Amino acid sequence: MDEVAPGTVLRPDVAIVGAGPAGITLALALDRLGVSTLLIEGGGRTASIASQARYQGEADTEQGLEYPNLDIPRLRFLGGASNHWAGWCRRLEHNVFQPRPWMGDIEWPFGWDEIGQYYRRAHEICELGRYEYDPAVISDDLALDAWPLRSTHDDFEPIVWRFSPPTRFATRYGPDLETSDVDVALNANLVSIETSGRMVNRLVLVAENDRGERYVEADRTVLACGGLETVRVLLHLAEGGGLDLDQSGWLGRGFMEHPHVDIGTLVLAGSAAPAESTFLRPFLERVADVDGTMVMGGFAPNPEACAEHGLPNMSITLEQRDNTRLAGLGNGEGVRQLIELVGAGSTANVLSLYLRAEQRPVQSSRIELVGQRDDLGLRRIRLDWRVDDRDLANYVTALELLARTLTGSGIGAVHSFGIESRLQHVGGGSHHLGGARMHESPDGGVVDPSGRVHATDNLYVCSSAAFPVSGFSNPTLTIVALALRMAASLGAAG
Repeated sequence: MDEVAPGTVLRPDVAIVGAGPAGITLALALDRLGVSTLLIEGGGRTASIASQARYQGEADTEQGLEYPNLDIPRLRFLGGASNHWAGWCRRLEHNVFQPRPWMGDIEWPFGWDEIGQYYRRAHEICELGRYEYDPAVISDDLALDAWPLRSTHDDFEPIVWRFSPPTRFATRYGPDLETSDVDVALNANLVSIETSGRMVNRLVLVAENDRGERYVEADRTVLACGGLETVRVLLHLAEGGGLDLDQSGWLGRGFMEHPHVDIGTLVLAGSAAPAESTFLRPFLERVADVDGTMVMGGFAPNPEACAEHGLPNMSITLEQRDNTRLAGLGNGEGVRQLIELVGAGSTANVLSLYLRAEQRPVQSSRIELVGQRDDLGLRRIRLDWRVDDRDLANYVTALELLARTLTGSGIGAVHSFGIESRLQHVGGGSHHLGGARMHESPDGGVVDPSGRVHATDNLYVCSSAAFPVSGFSNPTLTIVALALRMAASLGAAG
């Protein structure tokens, strides 16, 4: 942006704020459709201390919940959080697109097939190899043991994660941006949005070096700057008073994470070490699929079990249990029994059960502006992450169902740590979901099913902030699919 003279007005068809996986995917897809596009990134090509400091904010959680400072999981330079992404990928579960009374009947406002048609291309963009998530197919192709759980209590089913290399979007798709007609503005800081009526008229950008203002007058503007920052921009816009962005009462509210917690221990039957089992190996470590893509297995309650027991979606993976970690898990009776059972000897047949889960969206879990400002004069945010007590109880119920399945199959015994009574050791996955939820009606959400902000005619959100519910699957693959879906919509409309 420094090479553009102060006072310059840029007039693309579409302006995209944020150059992470969503923004880069959307920009390149629009370019292929012949849409004039400006991609705006607040940072540069590499990280800088000054730019990263603008992501600082308060993280205030309920007692026992663990959350990092807000500038740690987010990266403010070209490629965004993909620059430290771990690469876990799965498609969203089908039932999050259907009514679930036990979850408050909150669902995505379109069917799974609507986004499913974009998953295959998103899969390619994230470099995930063959489009295969069926554990039975992968097991057969790799000559692994068949899924052994055949008891009368099969509430759980096997699932598969696929792992991106991981794709660093700036590195992988930077050359495509350079050869495209997309204009990329780096070190271009959005400081305000000017509106009249229902229209966004102008974006005001400040360059990093001279701090002079440049302007963007686009037909349509897309906020693709991550879950927290997208909400921050909308909160600033709402504060200006020109638009009623919060008719639903959900702007900044309904923030969700994927709660992560070491929830229990599996003590295998017999003395065989897990490494000796061809069944357990793909559940304990990543293995190469036939195309070389790394995959790993896990357990998840099936949709019927979720409906019967009123459970959110969740997954449980296996990890080798380090005996020294037991001391930090509290002093409950279950832990004492486990330590006595395992003893001070080898833990080769002792596995950790690690939960990654969906949570119910609640209004008390929120993102809000605070009085402190960054060096550009913009108010910082405070994150108050809340988890419904019902979710914690549900997680333990699910562990009990898994224990019944594992015991009935003769695999081993499960010990629980009883987190339903407290939030001890529950953390997040740095997945910033919700805060600008998608809904058919402005009375129910902030953006409509196309991603357009209800209160406007030309402002859109392409971000995990729009997720009305999250499922348990990591969000990046879905975010890329949503960007492709939005490109198709904007391209057709333009």
